[in-house]
Amino acid sequence: MTDLAIYSQVVVRTIVAAESVHGYCLLLRPTSSANQDVSAVEEIAVNQGAEAAALEWAKLNAIGIAAESMRAAFVDELLASEIADEQAWIQRGASLHYDLTKPHVAWVVEGKNIPEWPAPLLRFISDQGINAPISRRDEGMLLFWPIDNPKSGRELKPTANAFTERLQVQYPKAKIVIGIGRPAVSPAMWLQSQQQARESWRLGKEWKGSPVTYFGDLGLYQLLTTFGSNPEAARFYRKTLGRLINHDDNKNAELVETLEAFFECHGNLSQTANRLHIHRNTLTYRLEQIAAITQLDLDDPDARFSLQFALKLRPLVKAL
Repeated sequence: MTDLAIYSQVVVRTIVAAESVHGYCLLLRPTSSANQDVSAVEEIAVNQGAEAAALEWAKLNAIGIAAESMRAAFVDELLASEIADEQAWIQRGASLHYDLTKPHVAWVVEGKNIPEWPAPLLRFISDQGINAPISRRDEGMLLFWPIDNPKSGRELKPTANAFTERLQVQYPKAKIVIGIGRPAVSPAMWLQSQQQARESWRLGKEWKGSPVTYFGDLGLYQLLTTFGSNPEAARFYRKTLGRLINHDDNKNAELVETLEAFFECHGNLSQTANRLHIHRNTLTYRLEQIAAITQLDLDDPDARFSLQFALKLRPLVKAL
């Protein structure tokens, strides 16, 4: 081992790459040279050492960026393609160390107020010992988590919740929303899993409840998500609830909330009034207003169904 005690001076040069300092190059000078100026040879040696280290860093970083770009391109191209030859995609995935013979579950992960995002997500994935294809989207990070169960991705909810809890401990102001789709048992089904994850993310963000939403837990909303972007659904929604929503907005009223409570209490007036903390007579007046504005008879089963269906569509309809 080198005895550092014989060195009394150090020549330091910063290692600079990509306009950032990434370390320091040190040239140790023996005690015998303590009273001598730094020689030209020493100056050249320390400068070249710093430059060599900066070059190596840049090379490794470029390789990392290129690899990340290839992985993102793989996901983007797979989702944009009509999968005719699944075996070709399986082989291409294997070249990137992905096992596409296993089911994969799509996640959409949105993170805000988290320093160096998405680095914490990438570290978490690495800590789990998996190799998950990942790409950036407008709504957040899209990843495909490999699992063994081809029927359900519910087992990933505890994993996702553990990730959100870790982040919230580290960054109390962090805001994170995760949507999880059903398993895609083949590359051709990845797009469907992604769409499910995106709808789960969007509904989770709308509801502002748990930070993790699994598509398989959405119940009726699994069916309704297929109507969300349908122009006919938007027209039905506007026709049925549009006037009521406009009334609430213009009058600062609560008729939509009253209608939701009325249906949740199965039409029981006393229970509805108690839930809304209002007098029963006030509730009756509000229901009369609702019937007049919507021009629907709340005693008509078909009218009730239309209103309930429109209320269920509310978080899903994009074009109001």
